[in-house]
Amino acid sequence: MECLTSAALERAWEAEGRERATAHRIVELAEAGDAVAVGVCASFARRLGRLIGMVGALTLTEEVVVAGERTDLAALLEDQVMVGVSAVRRPSAQPLDVTVREHDRVEWARGAAVLALRERVAGRL
Repeated sequence: MECLTSAALERAWEAEGRERATAHRIVELAEAGDAVAVGVCASFARRLGRLIGMVGALTLTEEVVVAGERTDLAALLEDQVMVGVSAVRRPSAQPLDVTVREHDRVEWARGAAVLALRERVAGRL
């Protein structure tokens, strides 16, 4: 079940009885203060935070970098991300340093190209 995807955000929006909208538009509405959009996005941000908290506990990392297509939401509601992190972390655990990086499609495409080239050079592609 997908819960941290743009499609999941869009379904949650429609479940609130709102007209179909893209995830990007829902985040824009949250930025503008639409109460339903803020609520839907805050729920998404808390789920993201719980995932970050669980991964941090599993890997014992001290820093997590959030990057990808919904970083706009994570940046907007960073406090809710941290609520999610706190929900799954022991109070005595070392705090996680969570950094949100703006999504850059060019950087993402460059990384994908590098991985493809690496596979080609290694003779696996």
